[in-house]
Amino acid sequence: MQVSLKMVRKWGYKKIYSEFFPSNTETTFLSELTDLNTVLGDITDSAYSFVTQWNYSIDKSLDSYEGFKIFADFICDELLSGSITVSAKRRFNYNWVELWSEFGRAIECYPFESNLYASLGIRLALCDKEIRISSDNVQAMSFFNSVLCWFVVAKKMDSLDISMDKKYLDLIEKLIVSSSYEFVYGVLPEFMLEGSNVY
Repeated sequence: MQVSLKMVRKWGYKKIYSEFFPSNTETTFLSELTDLNTVLGDITDSAYSFVTQWNYSIDKSLDSYEGFKIFADFICDELLSGSITVSAKRRFNYNWVELWSEFGRAIECYPFESNLYASLGIRLALCDKEIRISSDNVQAMSFFNSVLCWFVVAKKMDSLDISMDKKYLDLIEKLIVSSSYEFVYGVLPEFMLEGSNVY
């Protein structure tokens, strides 16, 4: 391939970011996420601790947070069996930190901003479902679902010879030529739906 997978990952993150943080409203959406994180401040934001709190009821209530379910199932399949080990906690935490660090580097934001996303992303998984499905939080949920799904897709690409995998080559081509809106609301969801075996 003529482009590196590292560059592909970065393009995906930047395309997602530009959809939710257009230059004319960038501070507005960031303020909304900050306010939501404050409202949920009584809920733990620890990825390491989250793993021990995962249970069937949480899993069933995450239909509005599909990106998180995909991430959790991909990174830590022990969650499905209920057999949680220290190793599983560390692996989940490591990948959660890696995700938001990688996203932060791609969009070139300050550490406090990527830390905000990491904290709020966990709290949204543990909060009442009514908060996630509230019309006030539609944009926030779309943002987190998109970033989490892209992380899983990028991880999967790392483990494949994608030069031999047409569906991933097609995805990269669409990533390059699509608008941010088309990528977030069309290309990425369609890819996840068609390739449920992506994880």
